Amino acid sequence: LPAAGNSSNFEIISVKTPAQFVGDVSGYVGLSQFSLTSLGDTSVTAAASTKISVTEVLGAGALSVNGGTDINITATGATTGTISVGNNTAPTGNVKVSRHFSDINTTGTITIHGGRSIEVVQTHSGENIGADLSAKFGIVNGFGTANTTSVKIDNSNFTAPLNFAYSNKVTITDIHHDSTTTGTIKNVDIRHFRDLDLNVNALDTINLTNAVGDIKFNNTGTTLTTLDINLHDSYSSFSESANM
Repeated sequence: LPAAGNSSNFEIISVKTPAQFVGDVSGYVGLSQFSLTSLGDTSVTAAASTKISVTEVLGAGALSVNGGTDINITATGATTGTISVGNNTAPTGNVKVSRHFSDINTTGTITIHGGRSIEVVQTHSGENIGADLSAKFGIVNGFGTANTTSVKIDNSNFTAPLNFAYSNKVTITDIHHDSTTTGTIKNVDIRHFRDLDLNVNALDTINLTNAVGDIKFNNTGTTLTTLDINLHDSYSSFSESANM
């Protein structure tokens, strides 16, 4: 890509490469959409007004996206590769990450900081899941910013039976969970996980499906007063800390 200082009024940029990509398009004046198809280690940074779409053959690589408004990531061929959104600069719009892996692999961590809404969908195919059930969805960490209102994690599409056995830990953290300021995350929907940490203080509704392990509410700020919990086909224990 040409240097941003020499480029303006590009509304849409689309890049396709059979290799890794590292690029900062935050200085492109007027850029409303950036689309990328790449392979392996990839890093994209954009301005807060730019929609970002990434289609990635992830493998064991590291995919990082910073800035932008709406973020849409589709990762295939995942092994131990990781996905990070907003680690340096949080997006302002809706964030969706879809990742697919196959057979015996255990995928790397997905970490998202910010976004109006956070959605993660992990899917699996193949019959080689390991005699010790070693194939697992990756750990998911969702960190809200001041405009994050909802989080949805769906790990329900696993080709083998007893797919709850292949789930992994989910952690959701509201930016205000440890203060007396009312949090912004109001709705959480999580399907298929093993252990859940909820660092929140203002939830209205939580929907949990095929939950295994411990569900922990951590809150050291404002007291949660009313919370609707919908639990489906789950084998979990609840615990809480501080003001609940």
